[in-house]
Amino acid sequence: MKLFDVQLPLEDGKYHNKFSMLCTEPTYRIEKDIISDWAKNFQDKDGKFVNEFQTTFHSSFWELYLNKAFHEMGFSIDFDPKHYAPDFILNGEDGFNVEAVVSNIKANGNPESSRTYEHLLQNLMEFSSDEEFSSIIDEAIVRHSNSIQSKFIKYIGHSDNGKIKKGYRDLSWVDETKPFVIALASYDQIEYGKESFYSMLALLYGIYFSPDNYRYELKESIKKPDTDSDIKLGIFKDESFSDISAVIFTCNLTLGKLTSLAISQGMPSFKSSILIKLVDEYIGEDFIRNIPIEVTPTTPESLFDGLYIFHNPKAKIKLSSEKFSQSKIMEITSNFSSFTFSEGRLTPIRARMTELRPLKEIFMREAELQYNRHLYEENIANEEKHFQNFIEMEKRKSDEMVTKFYLEHFEPKHRINKTGRNDPCPCNSGIKYKKCCYFLT
Repeated sequence: MKLFDVQLPLEDGKYHNKFSMLCTEPTYRIEKDIISDWAKNFQDKDGKFVNEFQTTFHSSFWELYLNKAFHEMGFSIDFDPKHYAPDFILNGEDGFNVEAVVSNIKANGNPESSRTYEHLLQNLMEFSSDEEFSSIIDEAIVRHSNSIQSKFIKYIGHSDNGKIKKGYRDLSWVDETKPFVIALASYDQIEYGKESFYSMLALLYGIYFSPDNYRYELKESIKKPDTDSDIKLGIFKDESFSDISAVIFTCNLTLGKLTSLAISQGMPSFKSSILIKLVDEYIGEDFIRNIPIEVTPTTPESLFDGLYIFHNPKAKIKLSSEKFSQSKIMEITSNFSSFTFSEGRLTPIRARMTELRPLKEIFMREAELQYNRHLYEENIANEEKHFQNFIEMEKRKSDEMVTKFYLEHFEPKHRINKTGRNDPCPCNSGIKYKKCCYFLT
């Protein structure tokens, strides 16, 4: 596919700003090549894909990523043009049916073009309160709930004014005995990169994080932002969703992802990339959960970093973990009172930032100070206090050692004064010492 062939000037206003950046910014040349590689073997079933990639971008970007990811996992994808739905039919014993969807910013929401550097720095910071957490996560929950509902209905079918509309599973080429998975990528607000896995934990399992208490709590619903409407949480508890085997999710599929992959492969890049990862670690006596890591070929970001699979405990058809475990994708399971990360998988990404390479050192330090700010600042203060105490102690030791050394080597000894030969003799004879007592010595 000729993804980057354009007919109109890029300034025309028709094209998505991220597509325009890839086409016009020299610093995105490698990233552009990576997307082109993702498109290999991808089939445009309806002839609209290239236009949608250039104009709306996100949904096509997500499908290209999934195409690459499924191939990397070893799946064979059915791209028969007659098999127009669902979006991905994965063949084989471990295969499953996939509907891809993105959550976009609501119609009257702040567009991505209004994002400032301050918004980017906010991604590096821990949620400071329950209020801040809810302002972001609740909006995400609403957007994701709508996206999942729309794709679920398309798959199972629905009734419209008494008329039954068949779903994708009723199509002759769809094997409904295989798991059905919804693949959701989040672009639902300016701060979508800060969602991590919190929004899906709440929506699917009813497990809601509280920054104020620093623990997970069980919740049945939230209020839709700026309304009195209730949005149900823990939808996987509902048997009516048992036809969904799992949800594949990410909020980290950005142009920065492409930059990180380029750096990881040792490709030349004008930018550096910093990941904030959920790494349990003690610094002094403080428990640090989030560590900034610079992406390099020796500390790379994987294609699958930031990708989650949330399994439905009540699914009629369970999704096999074999392919995902081989790729180390993070899988999450729950009993609706707690949840479990699969062991030996890729550490969850909490945030990612990319910047021009000359700013790397400033950027890295900013990441360390912004994320886990209270713990880092306390640790730094303790280090400075310890250092000052150490200096004072060493100074006292040094002063004592210098004094001792000086006394031993440089302080004049008490000496008996000698009488010169021409001096008066000490015997008070009045004669010069050399002609008197000198001869008695």
